[in-house]
Amino acid sequence: MATYGRLAVALFFVYIVWGTSYAAIQACLVEIPVFALTASRLLVAGTVLAMFARRLNEPLFSLREFLGAAAVGLVLIWATSTALALGLAGFDSGLSSVVLASVPIVSAIGGLLFGQRFSWLHWVGSLIGLIGLFGILQIGETKNHGMWWVIAAAFSAAIGALLGQILPAPRGLVSTSYVQFLVAGLAAALSSWLFGESLMIPSMKVTFIWAYFTLAVTLGGYIAFFWLLRQHGLFAANSYAYVNPVVAMLLSAFMTSKFPGPLEMIASFLVLAGAALALIGNLPPQSSRS
Repeated sequence: MATYGRLAVALFFVYIVWGTSYAAIQACLVEIPVFALTASRLLVAGTVLAMFARRLNEPLFSLREFLGAAAVGLVLIWATSTALALGLAGFDSGLSSVVLASVPIVSAIGGLLFGQRFSWLHWVGSLIGLIGLFGILQIGETKNHGMWWVIAAAFSAAIGALLGQILPAPRGLVSTSYVQFLVAGLAAALSSWLFGESLMIPSMKVTFIWAYFTLAVTLGGYIAFFWLLRQHGLFAANSYAYVNPVVAMLLSAFMTSKFPGPLEMIASFLVLAGAALALIGNLPPQSSRS
């Protein structure tokens, strides 16, 4: 029973809590600049994870493993978080979550550069998803630059995930996570300084949202994701991508009183269905033994 309880808690974090991240980013950006927001939450979360890894007595890692994890952190976390934040400054959070769910589709394109092969089901799903993305691009709201930043975030996430499969990394999952978080956080802090972002003390409301975003969304969600990955496999861990958009779109509609139209719903469904087929098409064959 305890196992089912932990599973329910982990799914709650990756399904529901992660689904609120898009609205949380938009709320924080009202008073906190893009790079400062990314730097602050990643440095805090990375520090907590580093202490957690020490408590778990995870094995030490080599310089080569550190550099591999650092490279993935720069692409998968820093570049993706920055592009997403820039996109959310001018694009609907619900549709942004749908675009980010297309990462398995974008992975097929990026995977070709690394000589990876994909199943026919993956390519069918990719084609369906790309049709859905094209539909979203035809919606009038996508005339601003926000949509293109969100697409850049999807490409960055896909390439980062591919790099994570081929580059060396620490053997401990928590150690890998905190290296990626801290390196990405330091890169964001340097970017904030280089771009001369002006900082001010945020209001109590934004401070509370930032704390929720950092501790629940970033830290709690990441721990839950890796627990699912280790205990229940890739499909269970990545299944959040098909629930997050529903939560994000409902929350966006509630906050803005603007509900998605028929074309948005159809295009979103195609993206999610295509991403699901792409992911299922790459699941490893299961053994006949249970």
